[in-house]
Amino acid sequence: MTKMMIAAAMAAATAAVPATAQFAQWATAKPGKPVAFVAGQALPPELLKRNKKDDLSGTSRVVIPYFQVQFVTASKKSSNRTWASLSQSYALEGLSQGQMQAITDALYDKFAAALTAQGLSVVGLEEARAQSPNLAKLLTATQPAPFTGKTSDGTVSTIMTAKGLPIYFHIGDPERGSMANIGSRAYWDQPAAAKELNAALVGVRLAVNFVEQASSDKRGLLGIRSSTAKVQSNVSLTIEPLSTHVWIQGPKKQASIIGQPVEPVRYYLTSPLIVPDGAVTDVSDATTAGQKRSDTVSTAFSALLGQWQKNSNKAFVVTVDPAIFREQVGGAMESVDTAMAGLVMSDLTTAR
Repeated sequence: MTKMMIAAAMAAATAAVPATAQFAQWATAKPGKPVAFVAGQALPPELLKRNKKDDLSGTSRVVIPYFQVQFVTASKKSSNRTWASLSQSYALEGLSQGQMQAITDALYDKFAAALTAQGLSVVGLEEARAQSPNLAKLLTATQPAPFTGKTSDGTVSTIMTAKGLPIYFHIGDPERGSMANIGSRAYWDQPAAAKELNAALVGVRLAVNFVEQASSDKRGLLGIRSSTAKVQSNVSLTIEPLSTHVWIQGPKKQASIIGQPVEPVRYYLTSPLIVPDGAVTDVSDATTAGQKRSDTVSTAFSALLGQWQKNSNKAFVVTVDPAIFREQVGGAMESVDTAMAGLVMSDLTTAR
């Protein structure tokens, strides 16, 4: 086999490796114990972890094609057993998309200003697009923001972008699932664009949740499931780990084989950052009379069939005060935002 044939075979094999095997190690890391956010205090440095050791030094130019804030707006968990079925759903109210956009734009301004204050040159996206065919190609394949829809198992989110930026996702993004973004070309186009521009491409995602839910599907002795359906829910304003991260694609790191994807360096939040719940003004039971009747009918019908199963569906609404939300949750996200800007600056000025 010739060298050219070997290289082609290696490239094909690389492309065929499942996305999760290549890129999702950071996204599937186990989060650490929750940490309470304290306003006015710097974020502990150990809360942001680097996923790889690429040398990003050598450029003072930065392009920000990607700046997203994910607001979880609904969550649902279910537990099904032989004798019982339980479902709990939560919805967030009180925060409009306009208010989400204002929070997102303010965070972008803080991030860009922090980079500029340290001597980096933030190149405008349209200027960069005109200078880089690969960036133009990447941005052509995007979709308009905001994105609203299912972002993980049982979770619905609205993802806002800053300043009218388009929206795209990476392969292996924890919000969307490894297979949802299998067609993304970001890992190919980003390094090529960084080289064309002699600049670092930088992207930020901040994610905030309002309820933590878990259902128990553990099996007991001899692999038999309990007959008790369990869903645990806890209303908590939280800056989410893993999903909250900054990525940096420098011009030095290029594919060793033509056509090979390149994952950027990432710093990701390792633990849930718990924000004071002053913004939560009400948690109310929103289970409708129709849902209750349906549960009664389903339970009775299963008994008639000789397969008795108790059914229970509960719905709750969590209402927040938008001004307090922006102050407290926005302040926590700003703390993370500032810490990530400092890491970008450090990486672009320090050889590794």
